[in-house]
Amino acid sequence: MIRINLVPVLLLVFTSVDAFSQDAPISRYQGTAYVDSLDVTSPQPYKLRPFIIEGSVEVMVDGNQIDDDLFQVDTRFGLLRLNLDGLGLQSIEVRYRALPIQIREVYKNEYVIPFAGEDSTGFFVAVPGQRTNVETETSFAGAGTLTRSGSISRGVIAGNNRDVSIESGLRMQLSGEVVEGVNIRAALTDENTPILPEGTTQRIQELDKVFIEISTESAAATLGDFQLDLSGSSFGQFSRKLQGVAVRGELPRSPSGVFGGGNINAAGATTRGIFRSQQIAILEGVQGPYRLEGQFGERFIILVPGSEIVYLDGIRLERGESNDYIIDYATAEVTFTAKRLIGADRRVVVEFQYSTNQFTRTLVAAEGRSQFWRKPGSGISRGEIGVAVIREADSRQFTEEFGLTSADSLILAQAGDNLASRSGAVRVDFDPEAPFVQYVLQPVSDSDTVFVAITEQPDDSVAVFRVQFSRVGSAQGSYARVGRQVNGIQYEYVGPNLGDYDPIRLLPRPKKQQLFDIFGTIRPVKGIEIKGEFAQSQNDLNRLSDLDAGDDMGSAYSTVLKVLPISLFGQPDRYGSVSAEISRVRRSENFTSFNRTRDVEFNRTWNISGGAADPLGSVIAGSSDAITSGVIKYSKSEKTFASGTYGRLDVGSILSSTRTALSTGMSSPIADVIYRIEDIRSQNNSILQKGTWLRQFGRVDRLTKGILPSMEVEHERRRQRALAADSLLVDSFEFVELRPGIRRSTNTMTVGGTVEYRRDRYPLSGTLTDGGRSWTVESNLTYRPSPNFDTEAVFGFRDVAVNDDARVTLNKENRRSLVLRLAGNARPLKRAVRASWTYDARTERTPKLQEIYIRTGAELGQYVWVDANGDNVVQVDEFVLETTPNEGNYVRSFVPSDSLFSIVGLESRFRLDVDPSRLINSSSTGLSRVARQISTRTVLTISEKNRTDTISDIYLLRLNAFRDPVNTLSGRISFRQDLFLFRTSQSYGGDVTFQQIRSLNNLATGLETKFVNRWSSSWSLRRGRTVGLRVLGALGTDRTTNPSFASRNFDIRSVDISPEISYSPLRTVSITLSPSYGDKDDVLGDRQSTIWKIPVEVRLTRPARYQIFSLVEVANVSLIGNATGQAGFELTDGRGVGTSYLWSLNGQYSINEYLRAVLSYDGRAPSIGRTIHTMRMQLTAVF
Repeated sequence: MIRINLVPVLLLVFTSVDAFSQDAPISRYQGTAYVDSLDVTSPQPYKLRPFIIEGSVEVMVDGNQIDDDLFQVDTRFGLLRLNLDGLGLQSIEVRYRALPIQIREVYKNEYVIPFAGEDSTGFFVAVPGQRTNVETETSFAGAGTLTRSGSISRGVIAGNNRDVSIESGLRMQLSGEVVEGVNIRAALTDENTPILPEGTTQRIQELDKVFIEISTESAAATLGDFQLDLSGSSFGQFSRKLQGVAVRGELPRSPSGVFGGGNINAAGATTRGIFRSQQIAILEGVQGPYRLEGQFGERFIILVPGSEIVYLDGIRLERGESNDYIIDYATAEVTFTAKRLIGADRRVVVEFQYSTNQFTRTLVAAEGRSQFWRKPGSGISRGEIGVAVIREADSRQFTEEFGLTSADSLILAQAGDNLASRSGAVRVDFDPEAPFVQYVLQPVSDSDTVFVAITEQPDDSVAVFRVQFSRVGSAQGSYARVGRQVNGIQYEYVGPNLGDYDPIRLLPRPKKQQLFDIFGTIRPVKGIEIKGEFAQSQNDLNRLSDLDAGDDMGSAYSTVLKVLPISLFGQPDRYGSVSAEISRVRRSENFTSFNRTRDVEFNRTWNISGGAADPLGSVIAGSSDAITSGVIKYSKSEKTFASGTYGRLDVGSILSSTRTALSTGMSSPIADVIYRIEDIRSQNNSILQKGTWLRQFGRVDRLTKGILPSMEVEHERRRQRALAADSLLVDSFEFVELRPGIRRSTNTMTVGGTVEYRRDRYPLSGTLTDGGRSWTVESNLTYRPSPNFDTEAVFGFRDVAVNDDARVTLNKENRRSLVLRLAGNARPLKRAVRASWTYDARTERTPKLQEIYIRTGAELGQYVWVDANGDNVVQVDEFVLETTPNEGNYVRSFVPSDSLFSIVGLESRFRLDVDPSRLINSSSTGLSRVARQISTRTVLTISEKNRTDTISDIYLLRLNAFRDPVNTLSGRISFRQDLFLFRTSQSYGGDVTFQQIRSLNNLATGLETKFVNRWSSSWSLRRGRTVGLRVLGALGTDRTTNPSFASRNFDIRSVDISPEISYSPLRTVSITLSPSYGDKDDVLGDRQSTIWKIPVEVRLTRPARYQIFSLVEVANVSLIGNATGQAGFELTDGRGVGTSYLWSLNGQYSINEYLRAVLSYDGRAPSIGRTIHTMRMQLTAVF
């Protein structure tokens, strides 16, 4: 047994530390880090946060950092302007630091008084009874101080290879005072987001954020998207993201003083998601990702953005790469950052909302609170009463929307509250471009048939099916998800109880949930407060069935008696105060709330085994529960206190648990001390167990001279036994943790760290026996001595060692894990040298990825399907990039597999820019003058996800272990070196670029490796403003190997040369001729191509009015050998064999200050096949 008395340990630590009473000031250079993604279609300047730290801005355009001279920043107002042509940009990301100051641009309490002239004494005279608000420059005519910004666009895309599609976009922000005392705030956006739940294109309800809020001093109304939070009571807590209307208002006080005023919140809307609370099983040394699932185990769910709350050991975490965790809303995966080192002894609970699009779920909710019995002369009310009503229900009218038959309705009616299902197979006509995998039936025995994915066009007499597969549990089904050559997510028969899926469709059940809650507080005498609450709920899990209706209704109540703090001897500062509280909470077996109303660690608090309690329902299904508790507390200050708690939980006659807790804190000139101890004793008759749980925690710390040393000690001992036996059960344990730490903060630096030592004892041979130990080290550093240098580092190391008995009996294992994050920027020598670096490595889990192509339409599409083998079946290797814009109908995506693999993940990037012209004066001569004309850029990017057991090979960047065919799931190394000559010259200049990319991806269809090695150079000469000459040349190697796809195996050696001449007879007109010659030799496939291209470009521009760009190109490609798919695309530059023609016309016309029209027309005439025309027109209004 581990015996420990914490009190002497805590009192003796740091007794010699000097007293210090003031924290160190915050660095004036620090600010707060932000990363903003900008809308490339919105007009400049782009709006960032105000009060930006000078020199902290970095701009990434299409993933590449641009030079400082290509943008300007107004640091005071947070405005960014790019010196770039916005046409063709895909993404803009801005990283910067700003002061976290939240103030309005204008504060006013003044009025303009109309001037009527002067009187006889020379004084000014105002127009009687008139005054008007001051208007800003951006206000609407006749409206108070309204400010607005945004744009609206409408467009059409058409072509002879596609249907006509309409595109639209709306972005608008509006805020300000409409009339005196009435304010408006509005945001309207219009965006569509494709998602990938089961390999077909699906859209969550259009992720358009539209809301208009009108508010006065005492009331407000919101229409559109909003979040409704009701938190006035215990049982009626509610938090959802909604779409509809919400109103809130303040109720006035009565003149008699009996009614003390109040407030009311009400809403009518449709809900965007379903609430769920999930406890995650943490794996030792794995930072993530951890996958969230639906309430029935659905793997493909879409999280409602921003709805998640993540708890670690009962503490709520913050989202963000620089905080505690990151989350992927599309794949519903949570990953912890380097600031939170994760081990198997940690407890993680995630609450979230997810979308299913099963029904139109409507909601009506209202909460009102009112004060009464006001104390004369004080304005303080002695009582408060409130009522909350919530109703959330699915529509009954869904049979047509979901294709349910009368037989399906009968199945649902007979299912009651149980799950209902039917066959997932529906017979369809064969469609080569169907957005789902098609199946046929094939026999596996004389009496049984199974579904097999189509790999070639079936005969007309063969029945074709669209099959929906549902996950039924691990090793409970007959089919498994696989990755094959057919495009889409495919399921394959593996045998009974060998898979996780079956070809069934779970029938959706419309649900209705209602809750009525009344609550109140009364203070009959000074120092006494009584609270009461009663709630009744209805939870109908299947509105189409009257069966099982007896368990729909439930109720709950709570009562609380509080003794408010009473000063001892009338001197609370000297002697302190005493307070107390007694409460009882009871819930019936069928009561169901909308949000979690118990503590997030309720099971741990009461030592409940046998599965987690339903966070919304009963502790144990079918049983009511009641909690009676009391607490008494003595408090002298925030850090000097003592309290005692006793509580009892009863769940029918099944479970009983008692909890006793003591807590104390003391602040002295020597140290601040906190100590807690808990003792829980429980008996669970449903699983025939009883147990005791002792928990202790203590901390000592003291801040002195900017240094905060600390020591934490934690001890827990849990003993679980069967009722009829004395030996310990497997969920018993004991541990002791010692955790010394230190932190120091100055104007320019913050550094801190902890070292944790833990001893564990496990139930081996029926008793607690030493089972292992672990060391955990965590540290962080932030250093910003000046605007020209900043760096941060986060380090975490964990070493777990277990004994042989624990390894064999409890399946535990030795494990080492390391997380490391480094980031920084250096800009010395007047920014002539600029360096930035990031390094992020951690142990995590990742799935294999399956490559699929989703048909989305021209507005998003980038790929074209070419049936290379003529079998009328869409295969992954038959997709190639579009040759002309708006030609593609598909996007490429990667869907995660069901299985997750433990890996070491690393992401690293280094960039170095050297520009001597920033340091050397323009009047320099000799070598200095030559050096001024030379600048360089070096970029190295490394990413790796590796299953190796030797994690040091990855962390230490031993590149011979990277891109290993056996262990690597995905790996990429990219190096680029640019040399610029005479970069600032308007008459001549040149550049030389070397780039090498090596990558390996272990996808569901097999291993694919790539190697790209390319030298390129360009040299230009301009005579005046009329004639310009340029020569471009390139030598390269492009090698890809993929055993699964023959068309993705090639090793192309290429030579390209392109002279270019441009002529500008006027400033607004330019003509460019740039013929090119290319020779490509595929040494792997014994294929060779010669490419001649003669493009002519004409550009017409008029500043602030229009810009027209036209292109005509004739190309001739000769090919020796046969090439299809990706190999054919690369060998012919997408032109195909023979003589082909390309032409395009792109124009942008500014009709006036607010209206802009865009026209894009592209045509392509390949040597074989029909001519393709695509056109896109768009009109945008900016306001």
